[in-house]
Amino acid sequence: MTSVLTRSRIAALALAGAATVAAVTVPVGAAQAATPLRVQCFYTVTAAGDGQSVRYGASTTTAAVGTMHTGDVVITWKTTTTLNGYVWSADFYAGHRYYPLTNTTTGAVYAVRDHCENIDA
Repeated sequence: MTSVLTRSRIAALALAGAATVAAVTVPVGAAQAATPLRVQCFYTVTAAGDGQSVRYGASTTTAAVGTMHTGDVVITWKTTTTLNGYVWSADFYAGHRYYPLTNTTTGAVYAVRDHCENIDA
């Protein structure tokens, strides 16, 4: 099933104190090419009590990618990428405020906290 970052989802993030964010809807996957909006999301990945600031941005293409500050690693919506020599699996729009980011090499699961902004407003 395709996950969607909905207006209510963003509103919930804002109410939860994550950030003041724009009310936008961004489909994930093939339908994403149909929207003119771009959203930039900032999130913190935490594991074993240690947090590192990372960032990714969404484009209007089906192969939307973003850049993580740590190591300048490209990561896609729902796929795998490499960071610090490990392979990671991510699904950022799982419908929760905290998203799983899994190190598929070690099996460790990291918590991801985010907020998003409409950068085409």
